[in-house]
Amino acid sequence: MKRIVSKDDAPYYYLKVSLEFEDETVAVDILTFRTVIMKAMMSMYGEVGAAIQIDILKYEGETMSAILRVAGSSAVKLWGALTLLSYYDEKPCAFRVHQVSPFLMALASSSRQLLMSTV
Repeated sequence: MKRIVSKDDAPYYYLKVSLEFEDETVAVDILTFRTVIMKAMMSMYGEVGAAIQIDILKYEGETMSAILRVAGSSAVKLWGALTLLSYYDEKPCAFRVHQVSPFLMALASSSRQLLMSTV
């Protein structure tokens, strides 16, 4: 089996993230979720950061989790801004970044949650 390592920057990076509020009764829809992301980018990088294109490919309202797509050159900026966000609308909250990959298919499963069956 041959291993292939790519040294080029990927055109896009995909992030699996979730939003958690201290008050567990808070629920947000997809538009509010996007607003929270834009607020995080704005507070960290100003207008330039808020102008970065971030696509929400999938959103689950019950768990407030999403798969985001961002240009490869902006992935670290997004990751940092999400990590440092601590409040939204005067409510304590935090983003959890669960997985990051240049390949969308890599987010389909997590080796940390893999259960091996013994036969």
